[in-house]
Amino acid sequence: MIETTAQYDRQFTVNVSDLLQHPGARRRATLSGALGLEFDQIDDVGPVQADLEIQEAGGSVLVRGEVTASLRLRCYRCLGVIVADLSTFMVELSGEDANEDVRRIGPDGSIDLHDAIHDEMCLAVPLAPLCSDACPGLC
Repeated sequence: MIETTAQYDRQFTVNVSDLLQHPGARRRATLSGALGLEFDQIDDVGPVQADLEIQEAGGSVLVRGEVTASLRLRCYRCLGVIVADLSTFMVELSGEDANEDVRRIGPDGSIDLHDAIHDEMCLAVPLAPLCSDACPGLC
């Protein structure tokens, strides 16, 4: 799976500098944009929407919420087109001191959630989508 994030730059970026100044503060955010998912079973990905709650957590920021998109998939058996709504839940922790488990908050107070949303969507794509359980496949 190869993807370049340059074409999707800053669609899934949220500024949290206001939250970092108020311990325990929280707010909601809705982010929407294009996301490239390169799988054999995916023909097309509609706009991805992330409905998120963002909360200051002791110098870090906790982002959690639902990510949804409409996909056009290929049936694993008959290769017919399936339109499916995909939904997944994400939780992401970001901090000013990043390590391998915590994404870094940028110097301008922003968090780029593109990679986190991309990863969650990739995990939610069915490996072998079926148009129906009784699909006979190619004859």
